Amino acid sequence: MRILLSTIGLGSPIKDTNGKIVDWAYKPTTYFCNPPYQPVKEAANYHQPILFQGIEAEELWLVGTVDAKKWHAPRIRHDRFIDIPKGMDDAEFWQMFNAITTAMDDLRRLHTGADAPPHEIHLDLTHGFRVQPVFLLEAVRYACQLWPKHLRLAEVHYSFYEHDDTTTPLRMVTPVLDMASIAYDVRTFLENGAGEPLARHLDQLARKANDQARERAAQRQIAGDQRSLGAIINEERNQDQATGLPVITGKLQSFANLVRLANAPAAAAVTQGLLHTIEESREKLQGSLRPLGEALSALADQLRPHLPKDPSPVWPWHAALARWCLDRGLLQQALTHGEEITTTRICETCNIDVCDKNIRGAISQKFLHTALAENWKPWVDAVRYVKDLR
Repeated sequence: MRILLSTIGLGSPIKDTNGKIVDWAYKPTTYFCNPPYQPVKEAANYHQPILFQGIEAEELWLVGTVDAKKWHAPRIRHDRFIDIPKGMDDAEFWQMFNAITTAMDDLRRLHTGADAPPHEIHLDLTHGFRVQPVFLLEAVRYACQLWPKHLRLAEVHYSFYEHDDTTTPLRMVTPVLDMASIAYDVRTFLENGAGEPLARHLDQLARKANDQARERAAQRQIAGDQRSLGAIINEERNQDQATGLPVITGKLQSFANLVRLANAPAAAAVTQGLLHTIEESREKLQGSLRPLGEALSALADQLRPHLPKDPSPVWPWHAALARWCLDRGLLQQALTHGEEITTTRICETCNIDVCDKNIRGAISQKFLHTALAENWKPWVDAVRYVKDLR
């Protein structure tokens, strides 16, 4: 089910000749939706019914104070009104949280089954008293993270009303959602080395950029460009800053796998490859890609002080990655890289291909906790053992 969850405030006071407030109202204007909404244009006092049509919602839920409910709820067809306080102190904010999460829990319980898609929540933050819309966004986001199989925050909308204008556009303010998602993915990446969520986000951006390039190319053909559609699409792609996203996505996924699996032969190559890509793309990642650029720069700044200068030998790279993991509390990953230090160093000391899985396995089993000091007896024993294997 698609729900439009919309804040409603008081509007402007209407006074009688004695200066007494007799009503609260919103000034009539002509609201309109353009694609990707369903095209709608209508003169009205309230934008919610127009937005409801534009997104093809199934239910309209209003959120507001008791006063807002008194003056406006009877004038807007809606399915539910969520009563919230003004939010003047901490206690009222938590009352607001309780009201919103209770409503979200009720919606969750309407979920029809394990295979059904989650309910889509479209959040309209146009009105509301002071910081109510800000808190509403975070409370709904919390509920969607708490029950991800049942609820999904699909989009944020806003009515760009100006008092002196005769028409008012209704628009999606997607970056409001994107920024929080990116921030969470970046934190996951920088704290845990888990690049998959950020890589998925990049993949979505790349797909979106590709679709937009196709649309622009089709429009150019309609306008008279005689070249093939493929040639125009390639030209549009090359002009887009998202062109290099698949490369960055691949590097992130490789680094995440390295952190998790400690692939010995690739330790230096993967880490250096990621840092090189970061350096190359630093100036290109602007606009909607700027948060990504900042995250990659932060990762590079964290990694560089610990890394060896040369790609060979490989074992110091595992030492550096072990320290990086340990700094983040990734004990299992740090231990895995720590174990690779000994195995890889023995292979390199004895001129054994570090990709030889059979010998690496034998070394790992017999000398899992061998010390690294060359003058220590277990180290000497390990080298002799490898030579005997050969």
